[in-house]
Amino acid sequence: MPPARTARGAQALWEAGTAVPLCPCGGPWKPATISFGQNLVADDLRRAFDAAGDCDLFVAAGTSLVVGPVNRMFTIARSGGASTAILTASETPYDSEADFKTTAPLEDVLPAVRHRVLG
Repeated sequence: MPPARTARGAQALWEAGTAVPLCPCGGPWKPATISFGQNLVADDLRRAFDAAGDCDLFVAAGTSLVVGPVNRMFTIARSGGASTAILTASETPYDSEADFKTTAPLEDVLPAVRHRVLG
């Protein structure tokens, strides 16, 4: 199968709630991700900035908030009146500005948040 067809198929499975699909090599395939150094999709980036400005809660998970554009989104969200939470093992330049900060492992924090929100 050509790579583009494989990627679309994997993305559709992922969006339908299927467990992480596997690459033909046997490794996990993470569809719709951007690796460091790759260009972000301009429309996605615009929507993310707009959402940051309109959100009630901005959560930064697993990021040091040192690299853009997510660090700029944190500032936009705060300026728009959003509450902010930083979930990451490292220190960030925004720790003192966040309403909530934890360094607990995400594999513990995120399931607990899900349980608390969804019951």
